[in-house]
Amino acid sequence: MKPSSLAYITALVLGACFSITHSQPIHSKDLVNVNKPTQVVKTLEFEKRSTIHHLSSDKKMRSAATKKTQIKLNKRGSKHSSKKSSKHSSKKSKKSSSKKSSSKKSSKKSSKVSTKPIKSCYKKAAFTQYWIPKEGDKDMLNDGKTVTLSGSKSKTLKSDSGSTIAKVAENTFDKFQMEGTGLLKNGVMVNLGDSDKTFQKVDRSKAPYGLGSDDNIHLTPWVSVAANDLKVGTRLYVKELDGVKLPDGKTHNGCVRVDDEGWSFNGCQLDFFVLQFTAYQKLDDLLPEKVTVSSQNCEILDYVTDSVKKWAVINK
Repeated sequence: MKPSSLAYITALVLGACFSITHSQPIHSKDLVNVNKPTQVVKTLEFEKRSTIHHLSSDKKMRSAATKKTQIKLNKRGSKHSSKKSSKHSSKKSKKSSSKKSSSKKSSKKSSKVSTKPIKSCYKKAAFTQYWIPKEGDKDMLNDGKTVTLSGSKSKTLKSDSGSTIAKVAENTFDKFQMEGTGLLKNGVMVNLGDSDKTFQKVDRSKAPYGLGSDDNIHLTPWVSVAANDLKVGTRLYVKELDGVKLPDGKTHNGCVRVDDEGWSFNGCQLDFFVLQFTAYQKLDDLLPEKVTVSSQNCEILDYVTDSVKKWAVINK
């Protein structure tokens, strides 16, 4: 072996010995513990939280879409439940009994029409329409599709006692159930009974066009409105309704009256009772979605014509 090679090998051996002498010992704590969770677990936790966040976002998006759908459905009206009416009737009877014991002066005050200022939001209130679905007529389903309420009479309108009022087509039953009221071809008008599966006949000698929020309050076509934050009986002036020509040929003066309540909306909204689906179709393009409303002691006009009475089967 050459001296240069020997010197080179000697240097390598001495260097290795020096490195071993000065190196740190390996302790057990420096070893990887396979039983301990690693950073991978934290990554999984983050991914899980991220997934939940995205699900929440999707839920919010679906809720927003549902709200838009509900706004469209609001145009299909107020629910006139007899069960609800009974509740209001009991309150009404208490008020009536207290009025009897009051003086003549107080009774005169109670007969005055309320002109109390209403909420400022009514300067730009939502304005929708509702009507009575009639057997055999065209109407609108929940999805906005127009259909004729006819077909095989496979569904039974039953009273609270279980007796049969009439047999109707399935789409007619569903529409009566959703609106809470309906008119049969023979002139019988029904309201929902003690449940959403039973009905009661309306006394048309007293309420020819249906019941409002109380059994003693009767709906009047193109006069009655439903509201949830205004006192029943309040007269209102709707600026955008003044001068509008109604489907029966008469011109509206803008004066309406709160006779009903709505189930498909909250406050600062009026649901205008237009009696017929065909009337809604004609007025929908004429009336804006937002109107200016004020409380006024305005004049209530009669917009019912002979043709309207004929449609409503009043003369039978």
